[in-house]
Amino acid sequence: MKKILLFVCILFSLRVNAFSLTFPMDVFQKSSLHTDFAIQEDEKLGDPWGYAFFLVAAAGVVCVVGSGIVYMWANTAGFTDYPYSDPKYNDYIVHGTLEALRPEFPASQFDCNYSRFSLGTSLVYLNDFGIGNETQFEGFFFSYIGPFLENLALYDFNKGSQDFDSKGFRDNIKLGGQISVLQSNILSASFVAQASAWYGNGLPESKCGNFMGWGCNLGGFFRSYPIKPLVLEYKFGWQLYSHGFRVFESDLHLGVMLKRFEIFAAWKTLDFSNYSEKEHYKRYDGASFGTRIYFSPY
Repeated sequence: MKKILLFVCILFSLRVNAFSLTFPMDVFQKSSLHTDFAIQEDEKLGDPWGYAFFLVAAAGVVCVVGSGIVYMWANTAGFTDYPYSDPKYNDYIVHGTLEALRPEFPASQFDCNYSRFSLGTSLVYLNDFGIGNETQFEGFFFSYIGPFLENLALYDFNKGSQDFDSKGFRDNIKLGGQISVLQSNILSASFVAQASAWYGNGLPESKCGNFMGWGCNLGGFFRSYPIKPLVLEYKFGWQLYSHGFRVFESDLHLGVMLKRFEIFAAWKTLDFSNYSEKEHYKRYDGASFGTRIYFSPY
């Protein structure tokens, strides 16, 4: 049976070769011209599939390398008791991968925590919007993911009475968490996602009155410990609600460490708009002054 199949295959191959030899010469000439034309067109246009493959491959390499860097500098971080608590290197964020660079004082000798938290409170004044208090609790479990909780409670004397009636109160609560993107003493960065809501007179100047209800807040959080005892920080986010209502918030922060406590001042902005109707309501700017404590549960 195998010999019969082999014979059939050889016969078929010979038949095909013989059939090709019986083609007229002008067919080959036409085919050659067509091939030359196709090659010329490819030279003119390039190979789009080749470029696409190159771009996809390059993007893949960047993603893999970037993921490795993020894992090394975010997920493997450890923390000393509080910023600048180490008298020799002034480190707050340490990495075990740096042991070879500092053999005389390796990272394994640090009394490191793999979670860290901070709790802060401040007096806030926003021009034409109110005066009150802001409380913030944030931190990390497992070195790279953790809670980010905020509450801003203000009272506007222009809308309410001196007896603090309900017309003047405004409260913005944000409940959620953060994921670290980069962690080092010079610069740390994380992505923040929260559920957010306004209570009271959120924005009386808008057409919607108490428009807010629950929405989401998406933003970023940057922190730096450049030189003892300074702390630099910038936080921003977009609060997104139904019917296109949006609140942009930014907070630029400068602090000074006193042991595990930080005394800080910040410039705060709230900007209210409606992106679906392309309408801008009003922007409020102001300052805040407060204190914060750093700690770990272990």
